[in-house]
Amino acid sequence: GPTNAVSAIIKTLKRVMASEYSRDLSDKISTAQRAHARKGHKQGGIPIYGLRRQLVDEYEQPKFLLNPREGKALQSDRVRFVAGSDEEQAGVKRIFNLYVESRLSLVEIARRLNLEGVPGNLGRPWTFRMVRNILTCELFIGCYTYNKSTQKLQTPPRRNPENLWLRTMGALPQLIDEDLFVQTQERLLTRRPGNYTKAQILEKLGSYAAANHRISIAILGRSRNLPSHRTIVRHFGSLPAALDLAGYEQPICISGADRGWSRRSLRAAL
Repeated sequence: GPTNAVSAIIKTLKRVMASEYSRDLSDKISTAQRAHARKGHKQGGIPIYGLRRQLVDEYEQPKFLLNPREGKALQSDRVRFVAGSDEEQAGVKRIFNLYVESRLSLVEIARRLNLEGVPGNLGRPWTFRMVRNILTCELFIGCYTYNKSTQKLQTPPRRNPENLWLRTMGALPQLIDEDLFVQTQERLLTRRPGNYTKAQILEKLGSYAAANHRISIAILGRSRNLPSHRTIVRHFGSLPAALDLAGYEQPICISGADRGWSRRSLRAAL
């Protein structure tokens, strides 16, 4: 009847008004977050190895360092990034040098740090993702980057184009030389799986193996011109599978993660 129709219209209007209110509130919060990010104020997330959170008052005067799981108590307070301990700063510099100068892979760096008993962030064991997070963090060159991704109203996270990123230079003292940071990003870019097709991977593996008569995971990690082991595994499943397709006669034992003796190889060697 008419009563039900009016009730349905009122419900629809209320839903539209609630949706508009949520959208307007989201826009206001995003605007406020961007304004604080331009001032170098931290906007959520856990600081990585080599960084700490410092509480500052409304006049940007430092108060004290925040421990893990601690937050600000006053609405007027803000949080800024600061460098970690001297030991952690030395560790960050070493990770960059191991990657650029020593040509170690992310996995090799994580393995070396764990073998040496170096504690990771919050005392956790090192992983290649933790190493990558350090190597790609612009805070180590004094730049706070915000708005790399967005997520609104319970939708999946979406990565923003770089022209929408907010960069605040001088957010904290520079720890890593910019030239070293650029070299790091260049090497990381060449190691991305999306930069190689299967045909290009097979061509590079075949050419290298024919010229040097040996190839291993360690060689892949050090080489500037070969795809990473992770890239090969993502495309072919394993290094031996890729070498077979490239026409490379494998030795009986492949060094690294694929080390092991197969029955077929043992029979052929007898």
